[in-house]
Amino acid sequence: MRINALFLNVSFPESEENEMMLFNLDLQGISASGGSACSSGATTGSHVLGALYPNSKRGAVRFSFSKYTKVEEIDYAALVRRMSVGNELMRAYYYDALPFRRHNSSWPEQQYYNGRKQFFARLSGLPRFTVRLGQTEFRGHENGKPIYVQKRVDVFQAVDLVLMAAKRIITDAAFVAGDSDFIPAIKAAQDEGVVVHLFHGRNAHQDLLECCDERTLLTDEFLQSVSVKPVSRIRNAHQAVVPPANAENVYVTAQA
Repeated sequence: MRINALFLNVSFPESEENEMMLFNLDLQGISASGGSACSSGATTGSHVLGALYPNSKRGAVRFSFSKYTKVEEIDYAALVRRMSVGNELMRAYYYDALPFRRHNSSWPEQQYYNGRKQFFARLSGLPRFTVRLGQTEFRGHENGKPIYVQKRVDVFQAVDLVLMAAKRIITDAAFVAGDSDFIPAIKAAQDEGVVVHLFHGRNAHQDLLECCDERTLLTDEFLQSVSVKPVSRIRNAHQAVVPPANAENVYVTAQA
């Protein structure tokens, strides 16, 4: 049997410190989530566990592992070089959102927010790099836990692709993605003559794979070539940028 991914869910007794657990883990360089893998930016509990154990008041943290999980992290400058090989780079875009910031934020929350803000600033300092930030919105509570949702991020990426294609600014576009949300924007860019390169994992949506002109699987060799060990975290903006996030929001454009 071949296993491509493993998920470890750990539950904890109810405590006043549970809400700070994810923030504290992130401050220690440990990636974890309180929700599902597709609920990026959220700090709510898992809807699956909520359905299985509707009356449980225990906190839960999800750790995801795969054969790609290593001590290395993504070097975004190296990633962009690999994605734009053979083309002159016009610009690289990174799409994300800052965490929701409460008026009465705790110290760990402030540290987490400031850390993300510093990462985006370092990333913006890379040559020909642009960071587009949406926003994280508070959507009330579910089972006593806050719900946060990222907004505008996907729309920013689609609008940038279509505008640059329509204005004949680019000839090629490369991005890292796995779902089919961007297919309408991709087809619009292709109608303008843009060649679309997709960099994807093994579970990319089939419709997305069929839509793109060229496809590159993110293999072990590829990931190792764009990785940097945590001890090599940058000291200035023109060295490698090590993010507290994955690379799925990167989009690269080639100059016409």
